[in-house]
Amino acid sequence: MIRKGDTSVTSRNARIALAAMAVVCALVLAGRRISPERTIPEPLHGIWTSDSPRMTDRYLRLTRGLVIYGQGQGREQVCPVDRVESAEAAAGESRFTIHYRDDDGRKSALDFTFQPGAGGTIRLVNRPEVWRRSGGEVRI
Repeated sequence: MIRKGDTSVTSRNARIALAAMAVVCALVLAGRRISPERTIPEPLHGIWTSDSPRMTDRYLRLTRGLVIYGQGQGREQVCPVDRVESAEAAAGESRFTIHYRDDDGRKSALDFTFQPGAGGTIRLVNRPEVWRRSGGEVRI
């Protein structure tokens, strides 16, 4: 039975609440340490083009914090990066997922494998085209 003026129950509840908050804070901070990178790795930086006839006036430009899609006819879509995930894939390839926001603020992702040899190649998941690093500026 709780008597008026008995603070033992109240102080115990406060200690439990503080302990719970400390656990939540520790989990949040631990999650931040293992979170994916927020920038695109330097070996991926540059302008990427494909020899595919469908992609004649298209390109992909990757910078530290942006994914830029060359959409043809001089148009670009500039997308800020939210996070980058990477993993080793087969035969010396790396798999990347770049999470970004499009022009309308919608979340989207660019998922591909990267082969670093001979200047590098990118293959988008579920797409047949091979993208190679362009030596110069993109012809529009």
